[in-house]
Amino acid sequence: MSVASRAAFIACVLVATAGCGQTENPEAAFLEYELAVAEALELAVTPVPAERFRYPGRPARKLVIEPVRLDLDEFWGFQRCGLRTLIAEHNTILGRAESDFLHAPYEHELRVTLVQCRGTVLEAPEAANGATGSEPLADDDAEEFVALIDEVLERKEQEQDAFLWNLTFGSREFAGLFASAAAPLAIGAESPYAPTAEIEHLASLIDGFGDAGFNLDVDALVDTMRELEVGRFGGTYFESLTIGRRGLERINAQLATVNERTLCPMSSSTRRARELESAFRWHYVRTLQPWLAALSRAGDGWFRATAALFEEQQHVMPESFAGFARAYLDPEAADGVFSRQRQAIAEHAGHWQRIFKSCGIPLVYGD
Repeated sequence: MSVASRAAFIACVLVATAGCGQTENPEAAFLEYELAVAEALELAVTPVPAERFRYPGRPARKLVIEPVRLDLDEFWGFQRCGLRTLIAEHNTILGRAESDFLHAPYEHELRVTLVQCRGTVLEAPEAANGATGSEPLADDDAEEFVALIDEVLERKEQEQDAFLWNLTFGSREFAGLFASAAAPLAIGAESPYAPTAEIEHLASLIDGFGDAGFNLDVDALVDTMRELEVGRFGGTYFESLTIGRRGLERINAQLATVNERTLCPMSSSTRRARELESAFRWHYVRTLQPWLAALSRAGDGWFRATAALFEEQQHVMPESFAGFARAYLDPEAADGVFSRQRQAIAEHAGHWQRIFKSCGIPLVYGD
């Protein structure tokens, strides 16, 4: 089987669900491009295992938070300011089983209520009893109660960053957002919905969390987290970047073998040079370059918002998450996906400029 026939066969296998009449799978399109270049250069193509995007598993992304524990007397003292009811409702079996993000309204309300109750006990202790019928607090009891509130608030302050990390990058919903099984952006398809507004909503929640003047909209938070989990945009975006970068790197390795003097003696175009030009214009200019541009348009805004959210939280991330963060959330990391893609695109352009110049082929045709 010729290289060209093998290219068509493998491409059809990769896009079997889409039909062989058109290439919608970018992995198949890069393979067709690679095989067309290989045929023009009379090179063998060595199959390699596909490289896949992977989001860290739960143990690598989740922070362990020890719960604040109260003895019975301390818990009973929290009947003031409605604290005991708030804590008891949250600690039911149903409450403990909720998704992490559904704990956010409770944690926010608890912090706000503790701060308000502390001020009330100090300034108007009779008001702290509310409608509970509690006995008024003696001075010593008030000091002890305020000290207990301070202790709980200190613990909550210490664990807040970890809690918010688990709400975002450590959560089940973010594992859905960055789903490893997400399909790449199809060639010629409409761009999927990029949940930029949802990421920005989480950033605003983190900024205002625990402040009395911040309105935590539970319904909006539920909608945000469900969209992130179901949409899988992060998985689609990074899987597509991985396919594009890896495809270009393999083709660059082929083009690096070209000897211009052999390919185009006396700077004159040859059959092999024209076959290379055809491969470049048909596969890259016509199909893959627009796809890479569409991917950039679809994901750049979302990534900037996601990277900004991560930057606010990276001081608390688990060490086991650092490798993923460097590779996918740091656009300037030398070994990250963005730096490697920029390098692959630049090298790809440089190879073609060198080949076309040596063969007297215009890189861009006029009208």
